[in-house]
Amino acid sequence: MMTRHTYVLKGLDCEHCAEKLEHKLNAMEGVTDAAIEYPSCVCTFTAEDEKLDEIFALIKAEEEVDIVPVAEFEDEEETAEYRYTFKGIDCANCAAKLERKLNEIDGIHDVRVDYVNSTLSYECAHDEGKAMAEKVREVCERVEPGATLFAKGHTHRHHHEHEHCECEDHCECEAHHHDHEEETAVYMFSITGIDCANCAAKLEHKISEIEGIHDVTLNFMNSTLQYECAHDEGKAMEEKVRALCASEEPDAVIVSKGHKHKHEHHHEHHHHEHAHASADTRKYTITGLDCADCAAKLEGKLASIEGISHVEISFLHSSLQFDCKEQDLERIEQEVKENTAKEEPEAVITKQLPGKTYQYRIANIDCADCANRLAFKAMEIEGVTNAEADFMNEMLRVSFAPKDKARIDEELKAMIAKEEPEVEVSEITAVRTMPEEEEDDDKVMLVRLALGGLLFIIGLFLKDPVQIVVMASAYTVLGYDVLLKAVKNIGRGQVFDEHFLMAVATIGAI
Repeated sequence: MMTRHTYVLKGLDCEHCAEKLEHKLNAMEGVTDAAIEYPSCVCTFTAEDEKLDEIFALIKAEEEVDIVPVAEFEDEEETAEYRYTFKGIDCANCAAKLERKLNEIDGIHDVRVDYVNSTLSYECAHDEGKAMAEKVREVCERVEPGATLFAKGHTHRHHHEHEHCECEDHCECEAHHHDHEEETAVYMFSITGIDCANCAAKLEHKISEIEGIHDVTLNFMNSTLQYECAHDEGKAMEEKVRALCASEEPDAVIVSKGHKHKHEHHHEHHHHEHAHASADTRKYTITGLDCADCAAKLEGKLASIEGISHVEISFLHSSLQFDCKEQDLERIEQEVKENTAKEEPEAVITKQLPGKTYQYRIANIDCADCANRLAFKAMEIEGVTNAEADFMNEMLRVSFAPKDKARIDEELKAMIAKEEPEVEVSEITAVRTMPEEEEDDDKVMLVRLALGGLLFIIGLFLKDPVQIVVMASAYTVLGYDVLLKAVKNIGRGQVFDEHFLMAVATIGAI
């Protein structure tokens, strides 16, 4: 028998996560009308009682929550909110780290460390308040030795009048330093594909639970992740981090940014970049990447090449750069090209050479894809180091050495004549004024619009078969250039281009 069930999911701390869980419950066979309210975290659904174990298993697999029946939740023991002010915490990241550590204390929940307002609060069972306060102080002493807490009282929760017990319980936290003789390192990554700050915080918490890893910082705004661990365990820890990220955030993409050695002994710190002093930065142009995520994935692949370091691919600027030694350059360049061809077959890598950028007008270009295709083809011309298309301004920017200008001009025009026969190419050497033929073209377009519109309006008042003839005439006047280009492109083997598809769509609509 189908029954309506209501539970409270204690510990569900993200609206986005609540929505995802609700979607998964509704997709589950035998479950209907599932809904999760946030921030109350009340979960309701209709299912048979025999299905509950399977439903609970799904919820716990997705989120680390306690599933409490509403009746039990309302009858819970009396709790209290304890409030403090603090000083001596240096930054928001330190406050977030302290909040995370306090949340790990068994029996404490809803911890809030507000760096801006210098306040700390948490909830726990009222009869355990004193014991929990001692644990909070111990954690503060360990995590933030320079912090000082000032108790500002507590508020009773659940079925009681709000009673306030004010006290000035000062918690002076002294510094505790530990010497680490083993060599440690800070590992740095870029991380993309995380949906929200709460998801990032949850993942940061999970990573910090990996034994051997500490000082984890995941910055959602800057898409960065870093942590510390023993240098000789770096590779093993990275594998654990990647496995955890794949499990918790399947869409996340992690790209290594290298690591810094950190020797700690008797409070002496020695930092150095994990790169050889003789390594030089090599710069290239890379085109043909579809999106920033593709660039990030390729960056991760290239970073694994032996002898390469500090790989950076900018999708926005179509640039690739990395550091390597001179003696390894030829081998690494070859491996970079092979890896790129395997991961992104459409990508083209060219070495950035000294040169000059020339601008060409590409009049009558039909669409942005056509313009980008010309830029892509221009990159294949020997000597061209970069090519960018500006469809809106009918412009093609091509970079190459001045000594190759005559040859590249000729090859560029030949290529455009082959790819886009209707396009007129001319180099832009000065501020361009509108020629007379363009003014004439504009006048012709206005006449076409007026005539086509007039025929369409007349056709509305006519009956078949005259109406069909008039409407077809209006369509031909307004769209003949699209039809003509579709026919020409079919003749060149480009059947399913945008002109053909537009022609089919409009004829079908008529």
